[in-house]
Amino acid sequence: MDARRIFMLSSGVLYALTGVVLLYYFAEYILLNSISLVRHGSVIGSGLNPVENYYFDLLVFFFFISSLSFTLFQLFNIIYPEITKSHISPPTPRSTPFEVLLYISTEEEAKVLQAIKDLAPRAYKFEIARKTGLSRMKVHRIIQRFESRDIVQVTKIGRNSQVTLSSWLI
Repeated sequence: MDARRIFMLSSGVLYALTGVVLLYYFAEYILLNSISLVRHGSVIGSGLNPVENYYFDLLVFFFFISSLSFTLFQLFNIIYPEITKSHISPPTPRSTPFEVLLYISTEEEAKVLQAIKDLAPRAYKFEIARKTGLSRMKVHRIIQRFESRDIVQVTKIGRNSQVTLSSWLI
């Protein structure tokens, strides 16, 4: 797993957990206030006892953590947008072969194809892996499939492999 996926997963889990804890403590706080209301007949002037104050502080703390994790999650998505299939519109009669290929590819294949196009004319496998967030081995396997189907040409340059789209796709 790369750092992006780990961060996205951990911030999503943190957001979900703080949301659950926030709901729990909110329910506890409401329950304690309703007991206080029944006991005193009025909330005005009754003040918060130490237990209610503790729950209120927990509510504020978990609301802050939840807001912070959600903000980080959204900020990370803005800074590092991900290429997903949801951005690819269905092909029309005037679509280019590249657009049709993007549409029928899996999400990971579409990411690799888009990265090759973005990095053209010199797209190296390690750059494609960095841009897509996929592992080098996954990118290598996808490019091997593309090469066997004449979608890309791979040229060895020293220890690196340069990948270009086939002429019929351009």
